[in-house]
Amino acid sequence: MRYMKPLNLFQDLLKIPAVERGRLLGLDVGDKYVGLAVSDFNNKVASPLSVLVRKKSNIGLMALDFQHLINELSLSGFIVGYPYDRRKNSPNATQVKVFVDDLTKTGKLDEVPYTFWEECFSTKNVEVLLKPFNFHPIETKTISDKFAAVGILQCRYNGFVKALVRYLNLLPNMGSSMGSYKLNTSGVSREKHGANCYGGILRDERGCWIRGFMGHVRTSLARSDAEILAVFKGIELIDTLRLQNATLETDSLFAFDILEKPDLYTKSPKLRANISECQTLIKKNGITLSLITSEENKCAHFLAKLAMDDVDDEHEDVLDPPPGIETLMMADISHVTMSRS
Repeated sequence: MRYMKPLNLFQDLLKIPAVERGRLLGLDVGDKYVGLAVSDFNNKVASPLSVLVRKKSNIGLMALDFQHLINELSLSGFIVGYPYDRRKNSPNATQVKVFVDDLTKTGKLDEVPYTFWEECFSTKNVEVLLKPFNFHPIETKTISDKFAAVGILQCRYNGFVKALVRYLNLLPNMGSSMGSYKLNTSGVSREKHGANCYGGILRDERGCWIRGFMGHVRTSLARSDAEILAVFKGIELIDTLRLQNATLETDSLFAFDILEKPDLYTKSPKLRANISECQTLIKKNGITLSLITSEENKCAHFLAKLAMDDVDDEHEDVLDPPPGIETLMMADISHVTMSRS
C-alpha cells in the first residue's frame, strides 16, 4: 500500500476518464472490527458494505479479502478513518497506524493507494441516531461500524444521514407538526470586536441539511439586532428557494415579539425596513413562527458562533454542513437533548 495525500489521490482519480474510474473503499478501523463502505463509480455516494473481524493472526486473510474486493468492486483506493483532532499517540490513532502498517507488510496490496481522512466521533454519531430504536447490542455494533465507514467515505454529512435512515427504513418525520421545512436562527454577542454574529440552518422534513448561513452585524453592538437580522436572512432564504409552509424557530423572545409588533422597534431605520419585509415574506410563503428554548436551537447557535472566526465575510451562505455540526443535527433527529455552549 502506498500513502497519498487526500488532494493528490482525488486529483489522480479525476484525471481518469469517467468510464474507467474506480470506486473508493472507506475503512473505519477498530480494535476488534473494521467497518467497510464503498462509493459509487462517481465517488459521490457511499453505501455500507460489510464488517471484517480484526485479529493479529488473520491480517493475511484480511489482505486476501481486500484483494477480492478490489477485483469484485473495481476499487481504486482506500480512505482510512483517522482521529486527527486527538493526541497522535492516543490508542485510537495508534491502532489505525498499526493496522495499515500490518496490512502493508503482507505485500499483497503494494499498488493500492490510500489516504487518511478525519473520522473523529463517526461511530458515536451513528450510535446517537440508533439509540432510540433499541436494537440488540450486536446489531447496533454491526450497523455502527458499517455506517462509521460510510461517514468517513461520504465526506458530506447530509448524504451520510440519508443513507443510514434509508438503510433502517425509518424516516423520522420532523415535519409532521412543523410543515415541510424547518429554519432555525440565532444571534450571539461579540462585544470585544465591535460586532455581533448571527447564524441559521434550513432543514427538510427529515432533518437533513438544505442550507446554512452566518454573518456579522458590523454597525451595532446589540445582540438583539443580530437576532433580528438572522430572522430576516432566514426568511429571505426561504423566499429565494420558493419554499412553502416552513416553520421558523428562534430562541429570541425579542425577535419573536418584534415580528408581531414591529412598531416596538425604533433604533435602526434599515432594520425596521427588514422587519417590515419579513412580515410581507412570512405571509407570502406561509411561514409559521415558533419560540423555542436555547437548548433546542443549538445548530443555529453553532453557526452563529462559527461566524466569530470569520472576520472577512459580512454574510456567507453555507452550502455544506461545516465540521462539528453533525452530532448536533443527529441529536435533533433522534430527539436527544444536548446543551449548547
